[in-house]
Amino acid sequence: MGISWYSRLKQRQSAYPNRIGITLSLLIQTLNQKIQKMKTLVNLKQRSETEWLREIEKLSPPLRRPIAKIVWWDHFASRPCRDRARGFDKYLTPDLTDYPADQMIRSLIIVGFSPSSAAARIRGGARRASSC
Repeated sequence: MGISWYSRLKQRQSAYPNRIGITLSLLIQTLNQKIQKMKTLVNLKQRSETEWLREIEKLSPPLRRPIAKIVWWDHFASRPCRDRARGFDKYLTPDLTDYPADQMIRSLIIVGFSPSSAAARIRGGARRASSC
């Protein structure tokens, strides 16, 4: 005659608590990971410019500029120019020595600069585009 509906229900009920326990355990683990990540983000957001620069200076010199740019974009870029994190200025200026000037000028023209603006921007050195 086979297994009755009642027997099938009992089998499912006996397996169900294990599934709940595993599911709750995974949910708690995921929540704990998310909480830890949020705590880390909050701690990073509370760091001052000086604290960030101190950590960046611990890096090897070739890594300082790209890492400082990432930190600046993630934590300071939304500030108005007058309130900018001035300590980052030395890292944010373009390093034009890595590329030939004519290649840089052509690239700026491709992205929309006028030829005279592109040439002035490259040959004029690492001037800031903004007025601050």
